[in-house]
Amino acid sequence: MSRLFETLRIEADGSIPLLPWHLARMERSCRALFGQAPPNLNEILLQPPEDLRGMPVRCRVDYDKQIRSVQHQGYEARSIQRLALVEADDMEYPHKFAERGRLDGLRVRASADEVIILKRGFLTDASTANIVLRIEDKLLTPDTPLLPGTRRALLLEQGIIHEAALRVEDILRCQEVYLINALRPLGNPVSPLSLWQ
Repeated sequence: MSRLFETLRIEADGSIPLLPWHLARMERSCRALFGQAPPNLNEILLQPPEDLRGMPVRCRVDYDKQIRSVQHQGYEARSIQRLALVEADDMEYPHKFAERGRLDGLRVRASADEVIILKRGFLTDASTANIVLRIEDKLLTPDTPLLPGTRRALLLEQGIIHEAALRVEDILRCQEVYLINALRPLGNPVSPLSLWQ
């Protein structure tokens, strides 16, 4: 069985705002896959080395029944210039597995910076993020995500975004598209619709 991983954003002040949601996902995955509690993710492990303090940091934790590795690097948002829609009716990604060959392959085959995955006609996720569409005055996220993300969970809990059954036609009528994940907060749209393939 593939290892799992979590990617956490550590803020410049050392705080980890989404930590409770990461721990909850680890708990669900370990109970489902291994029938046991997750390994202890001590906050000491998460603190970046001295040379990365004072800036946003990407912290990747690989684990299964125990923590296998913790890696830190300075974080800068990846530029998304081209989005593509791809169909993958049999795509499954119920846990945050480290083996992502099929997901990453969708992006490579589409020759795009990021893809939004359609499953049986419904929007799911991008390959590395959950999606949010601004339609009129509402921020909507698909109710059929491949992997419900930590930031998505927080924004739903706060009532900022709302779940909806979203199809291709919703992309065509939306005003903005956002990609959100633990590292990428809800902010500027990733791409004007004119850049869609």
